[in-house]
Amino acid sequence: AADERAAAARKASGFRAVWRALCEARVPLVGHNCLFDLLFLFHYLEAPLPPTLSEFKRAISALLPRVWDTKLIAIESGSYGGWSDTELGRLHARCVEEASTTEEQRARRPLGCVLADGYERFGGGSDGGDDFAHEAGYDALLTAVVFRTLDERDLARAQLRNRISLGTS
Repeated sequence: AADERAAAARKASGFRAVWRALCEARVPLVGHNCLFDLLFLFHYLEAPLPPTLSEFKRAISALLPRVWDTKLIAIESGSYGGWSDTELGRLHARCVEEASTTEEQRARRPLGCVLADGYERFGGGSDGGDDFAHEAGYDALLTAVVFRTLDERDLARAQLRNRISLGTS
């Protein structure tokens, strides 16, 4: 009976265990246009949202000390256009295009990666197709490719860490 209760408790905690592990690891969190994602995660996995933005920023920074928003980095760089030009699919396509300019660049810096079984359909993040847009795993893969490209171009500057895009769509 105790084992069954423990198993039920683990199952009920679901994604909260992932959230706790992420917060405890103190590793960088990379998102794309991720303000609402952070608000949602904080509210449902941590605590009710604080009453002010300043209080939320302090609380989320205590949990996640290094947050990068690829949309903000791209906009601030001035190299990728404005709000609509930095939609994840478009931005990813630009990053793949830039990385594939020459044979030497493709050999030195392939954007693809090895995917877990069952995720090969995503194409390693280098094809730029929209078939899986807004599927969490696919969007995470595209965001990783974009961040890698922006970081390698030295666009992920320290002053952009822990800043989130607040634009409207």
